[in-house]
Amino acid sequence: MTCNLSIDEIDFLYVLYSRHCIKSNRSMNLKLLKKIFEQRNFDIKKIVKTLSNGGYITEVPKSDSKYYISNFKKAVHALSEHGKETTLGKTRHLED
Repeated sequence: MTCNLSIDEIDFLYVLYSRHCIKSNRSMNLKLLKKIFEQRNFDIKKIVKTLSNGGYITEVPKSDSKYYISNFKKAVHALSEHGKETTLGKTRHLED
């Protein structure tokens, strides 16, 4: 695992990925993210700081904290390294 992210950070990133939060207008509110992960005991602010410093996510400057995946290629690589199912784009099947 070359990205040095914890399982909690990967799960956080995967939620953003699965909800298509890849642009600033498709960002996800931090309160909603806390609600999704409320049964798991981890420091969400630490995870956000780690992913922000790593260049995976970016905060949208709004009154509420909202986040989106800013480096899609890096995030997909990290998710696939940890065994999460990701798509690499459109694929075309060759006909016989």
